Amino acid sequence: MKKYLFILLAALTFVACNNDEEEDIDVMNDVSEIPADEIPANVKSFFDDYTSDIYQQRQGISFNLENENNCQVIKSRDDYIHLYTGNRGLPNIDFGKYTLILGYVLAPHTGHLLEKLEVKELHDYYLINVYIKPLDSGLLAITRVPYWGLFPKFKNKSIKVKRFYEDGTIYDYPQKID
Repeated sequence: MKKYLFILLAALTFVACNNDEEEDIDVMNDVSEIPADEIPANVKSFFDDYTSDIYQQRQGISFNLENENNCQVIKSRDDYIHLYTGNRGLPNIDFGKYTLILGYVLAPHTGHLLEKLEVKELHDYYLINVYIKPLDSGLLAITRVPYWGLFPKFKNKSIKVKRFYEDGTIYDYPQKID
């Protein structure tokens, strides 16, 4: 009898562990970023300046991204204009066709770059995975590693954001992730 009880408990433990990984199994599809050559030149240039590590390029471009994930999924022109706090002219984006993702990751020194931005559509929400790459050098100072991406129009679902190093290990400095 003990033998069967042990097998039952082991099976239940296995099922419980698999439920924790359901997020990986439950992916409906990967959402591809709009290819760079299909993004209007003024939009690409503006957001490349926004993410530039050269102060003169990003001067006058700023967004209010202060929320728990430091990430905004912008699906309307009103949200786009509301979040903008800079003084350079905003490029026009067709929010009937596109969704804009803007955000940043805090890093302990200036030697970090965005490696890639990955979006997965799950049944109930979109999962945004942000991968950063630490460099060998950089000044010791908390800094923002900004990112942006233009994607096909998202459905009305909630959003979860996770941050990783380029090798897939969790990046949780200085805040914890979901």
